[in-house]
This record gives sequence, structure tokens and C-alpha cells, in this order.
Amino acid sequence: MAMRRRPQPRQSGASRGPSGFTVFLVFLLLAALTLGAGFTIGRYILTSLSEKVADTGGTGGTGGTGGTGGTGGTGGTGGTDGTGGTPGTAGGGAGSVVCQLTPLTVYGIQVGAFASRANADKAVSGLAAKNYPGHVFEPETSSGLYKVWSVTLTKKDTAVAVQGRLKAAGYPDCFVATESLDAKPLTLKGSSLDYLNKAKTAMEALASGLRIEGDVWDDFRAGTLNRTEAAATVGALLTTLQSAKDGLASLIAPTDLAALGQALEAQLASAKVNLQSLKDFLSNQSDAERLKAETSFIGLIDAYTRLGTSLRGG
Repeated sequence: MAMRRRPQPRQSGASRGPSGFTVFLVFLLLAALTLGAGFTIGRYILTSLSEKVADTGGTGGTGGTGGTGGTGGTGGTGGTDGTGGTPGTAGGGAGSVVCQLTPLTVYGIQVGAFASRANADKAVSGLAAKNYPGHVFEPETSSGLYKVWSVTLTKKDTAVAVQGRLKAAGYPDCFVATESLDAKPLTLKGSSLDYLNKAKTAMEALASGLRIEGDVWDDFRAGTLNRTEAAATVGALLTTLQSAKDGLASLIAPTDLAALGQALEAQLASAKVNLQSLKDFLSNQSDAERLKAETSFIGLIDAYTRLGTSLRGG
């Protein structure tokens, strides 16, 4: 009797799929790749954006050029008279600051003293006709005289030499007069230390400008002026004065310091005009520019002296 064969199990026509563990491993691998690629792309985007911001200068910070001046901030460097930003609030509390001002004596050649302003102005016109500067000093009292100064210097020996030339030019009675600047320390007081520090910087800039410009005129009158060096010095002074002016403009002056701020801004503006005339003279050697600059220099000394006297309470 023949043996019957046991039937074999039927094979499925479709292939068996991956196991659950294999699927899990593949999912983890894909997730890791996705995260890695996302991190790399994100870092690239952030780096690119940072470089772009750096190249364009970024957003103007507090007190920067064209930005909004913060409390105690300084106006942007190189701005025009502090414009382009909103002045901030002057804070810091009440207090005082001491200006670092070196005492200086200036020597002006006085050509006359007159009871009327008209006669003093006439003397100034006569000086200009002879190519000499002239400035009228207002009387200190109602009964005082109008003094007229011509060439004003910071070295007495140079002033004496010029005095001799003025005598020969028709002013036999002229003499060398003296004026002491910053003979006493100057302390500024008020309700805002932030603003007082700006005012201190302005006073020191004005004082420095007068001293340095006085030396330039001394060298010119002594015949030892180096025009190239002097032009560079004047350019630096203009930058210093503009920075001081921007500093004041970056803050709103409190009521008790408003008059001081206005006086300082006016003198800084006058000093800038004066130095620009001096710079023009150094460039083109024009007698007209020289006369303009030398005349306004005497006026600056007069205004600076009066301001210092009022601030010292004298």
C-alpha cells in the first residue's frame, strides 16, 4: 500500500514587510538627519543675517548718529549742530563739576578809549583801513569808556613788537593792555549732573580753542607760522567744538541751566565761524579772511571773559 504525501503549507504570494523594530530604527535615523540639517540651515541663516546687519551698521543705538539721544547720551559724531536726534532728559541729580581751565594772560594793543560808541566804531574802521583788526569792549559800568583793542596775542614780547608797528602806522599812544583768563577755578552747579558735564566739556573746549588760536596768531605775527601744521590744528579744534555743541544739544537743559546752555551754544557757534575764517586764511592767505578771523578772535576773548566773570559771580 503506497504512503500518501503530507501536503506542504501554501506560501503567500506577497513578500513579508519589515518588522516593527526595523521601522522604528529607520524613523530614528530620518529624524536625526532632519534635525541635523535643520540646525545647519538655521545656523547658516542666522550667520548670514548677522553679517548683513554688521555690514549695514545695524540699527542706530541710543545717542548715535540719527538715533534718539538717551539720558545723558551724546549726539552722533559728525552730526550737523546736534540735529538728527531727539534730545534726551538731563538727569543725574543735582551737583557740581569743576572745569579744568589753565590760567592765561592775553595781551591786546589798545589804541584808544572813547566816551561814545560811535567814536569807538570809527576807530575800528580806521584800523581795518590799515589792515589791522579792531574790537570794541563795552564799558563795565554806565560811566565807563569804550575801549578799542587791535592785535591780541598770548605772548607779551610779540605784542610789544606789534605795538611798535602800530605806533608807526599812526597810533603813537597805543599800549599793551592785559586780560587774565580763568585766573580762578570755575565750578558749575545745577540740578542735573548730566547737563553740567556737557557744559563742562563745552567750557573746556572754548578755553582750549582760545589758547591754541592765540598761539597761531603769535606765530603769524612773529613770522614763524607753519601753515600746514596750523591748518591741521584748526581742523581738530573745529571737530572738538562740534562735538561739544552736539553734546549740549543731545540733552534738554533744565530750567536752572537753560541760560548757561544758550550762552555756551552761542559761543561755540561763534568760535566755529571764527575758526573757519582762520582755516580759510591758512589755505588761501587772503588778507580779508585774516582780518575777519583776527578781529573775531578778539571778540571771542571778550565774550569768553564776560561769561567766565558771570559764572564766577564776579
